[in-house]
Amino acid sequence: LALGADFVIKGAAKLRAIRCIEVHGGTWKSAILGSGNLPSKQAKAKSLQLARGMGMEPKDDNEADAYAIWLYGVLHLAKFNDTDALAAIAKLQWKLVA
Repeated sequence: LALGADFVIKGAAKLRAIRCIEVHGGTWKSAILGSGNLPSKQAKAKSLQLARGMGMEPKDDNEADAYAIWLYGVLHLAKFNDTDALAAIAKLQWKLVA
């Protein structure tokens, strides 16, 4: 099932000319939460704290994790100076808060 989801996500991204990268859970957790090997409960609590601290209102820890992974993607794009992608994200953020 996971391989099928991977295929669908990458296929949809390719059709829309969206760069899609894979990232290990420990990699994004290390960059965003400060440690890539936190116990699950502690990592989920930190994701919730981060999302709420940035003005988001996650319904649960899964939504908070999704926000943290999205934030990692933003930082990844910034690192590689992908100005087109960053401009699109900024525009989307503006629409979300306006």
